[in-house]
Amino acid sequence: MSDGIVVAILGALSTVAGGIIVYLASRKKNQADAADAVTDAALALINPLKDRLAELEAKVKKQENEIANLRRQVDRYADRIIVLMRGIENLIKQIGELGEKPCWEPDEWSGSGDDR
Repeated sequence: MSDGIVVAILGALSTVAGGIIVYLASRKKNQADAADAVTDAALALINPLKDRLAELEAKVKKQENEIANLRRQVDRYADRIIVLMRGIENLIKQIGELGEKPCWEPDEWSGSGDDR
């Protein structure tokens, strides 16, 4: 083989070897860049979700408080209805004891909601 061919073969081999080394070195960098891109994308999605979650948790807390207040109010109204119905029953009884018939009496009512 002539010296020119050997030099050409060595040049080609060194170019291929250099290319392989560059490829292997850049592959790790490309993988790291891809991992960084995935991390950035995940963080970009997580922060708005955290904000929305905090918003929804505050809304749920407000609604829970409102429900508790409404339940207390309904309980007070129910207690008042019981007192008033007892009073009506007593008055109807008194009218009957006086020998009169009341012009109005309430319908039977259980409070369970089944009497519609």
